[in-house]
Amino acid sequence: MGTSTTQHGHLYRLHRWKEASKRFLARPENVLCRPCGARALIVPAREVHHEAHHGGDPVAFWDERTWVPICRPCHSS
Repeated sequence: MGTSTTQHGHLYRLHRWKEASKRFLARPENVLCRPCGARALIVPAREVHHEAHHGGDPVAFWDERTWVPICRPCHSS
C-alpha cells in the first residue's frame, strides 16, 4: 500500500494549503462537486481532492492540475 495521508498530513495543515484550496474552490468552475456533477447532481464542493496520488511530494501536492472540487461525502467514499 502507498504512503498514508497521516504521513504527509502536515501539508494539509499549512496555512498556504488552506488559502490555496479556498481560492481554488471560489473559482466559478470549481464551486460544484465534480463527481456529483458527473451523475447530474448539483452539490457544492467543500473540499479539494488530489486526483493523482502525491505521496507527500511537494511538487505533486501543489500541482493544481491534479486538484478536483469535491463534496465531503464523495471525498469520504
